[in-house]
Amino acid sequence: MYEKLIAKLEANYVGFHLRKTDIEKTYTERKLKYKTIAGNTKPEDCSKLMQEFLSFFGDGHLFVVEYPKFTEADIVKTKEEIKI
Repeated sequence: MYEKLIAKLEANYVGFHLRKTDIEKTYTERKLKYKTIAGNTKPEDCSKLMQEFLSFFGDGHLFVVEYPKFTEADIVKTKEEIKI
């Protein structure tokens, strides 16, 4: 997931391209640091780590969204737990 985030960020985020020259060294160091951390991160902590990485840009419009895949059993259990 981390590599996918980096690829999308570098291809699509205009803020990266506008500041690329000014941030290149710091960004490259941060990218390498977080790649190592990402390799040792539990799946349930992945979104938090990626959001932390993105905070480097200080742009509230740049964030991670998680779309979990629920099994049918998960959905049934959740519906049972919801009290309306």
